[in-house]
Order: sequence, then structure tokens, then C-alpha cells
Amino acid sequence: PNPDFIWGLNNTLEYKGFDLNFFIQASQGNDIYSFTLFELELMSGYHNSTTRALERWTPTNTDTDVPKATDSRSKISSSRFVYDGSYVRLKNLSLGYTFPNSLVSAAGLSSARIYISGQNLFTITKYPGYDPEVSWMGTGTSGANINLGLDYGSYPNAKSVTVGIQVKF
Repeated sequence: PNPDFIWGLNNTLEYKGFDLNFFIQASQGNDIYSFTLFELELMSGYHNSTTRALERWTPTNTDTDVPKATDSRSKISSSRFVYDGSYVRLKNLSLGYTFPNSLVSAAGLSSARIYISGQNLFTITKYPGYDPEVSWMGTGTSGANINLGLDYGSYPNAKSVTVGIQVKF
């Protein structure tokens, strides 16, 4: 589950009152075992399934890695549910404009800026689950390190957008 390497790129660009700040985060070479997809692709008749069930083995579809549907399937783990967890994510992006002093001083302000900011806006990955940045059972001392790289209904990182105004009097 441990990546071969992780990297990030952070920069701020400024031009004529505009500022653009971005942070890109990436992980390369880690594997994820998806218990979620294991459960959803069990095809035993007791759970919902993903659309991969349409690719299951049948007498007319023998060239597949998806086994046939059967109610006698046991829950045996396999490497079929191990995926490449590498990703590149735009973690933070902020675009702002600081108004010229001549304009804001006429309004009785010392400075004014408007901005829009976004977190987790997009992720490039081949991982078929919700989010490649998973750790089953949370963080802290609850076993996150031993559960690293396990996805069992993990919550994805929330995407958010914020619009704001900063003023100084």
C-alpha cells in the first residue's frame, strides 16, 4: 500500500492585482485492495452489483476475468481486487483579485480583495473506486496505518468551492 514516491507542487503567480495559487498532490506506485468492489462484484444474489456483472462468465462470454454468477460463491479474496492507487490531484486552487489602493481608499478601506477557492477539484487516476486516497477505519490511533491501502466504503475527499471578500478598514 505504500507508494514508491509522493510529490507535490505549490506555487503562487501574481499579475496586475490578480493572484493564482495552486497545490497539486500525487502518489505513485501504491496498491489498493477494494473490499467495496469485492462485495459489489460477488454476484451471489445477496447484494447489489456493479455493471461489471454484465461482463461475467457465461457460456457465450468465456473471455473474461469476471466469474460466473452463482449463489454458492464463497468470499475468497483474490488479486482481482488489487488496483493501482496512483493519482494526481488538484488539491487546492485559488484565484483572487486585489483592488487598486486608489479605488478602495475612496470607499474608506485600506484594502479589498475578492477570491474564489476550490479544494479537491479533480483527480486523475485509474483506480475504479470513489477515491484513491483511502485508509479504511479512519485516522489517528484507530489502526489507520495497518489498514492503509484498504478501501471498504471509505468516504471520498469532499470537493468544495468557496467565494469570499477580504476587506481591511
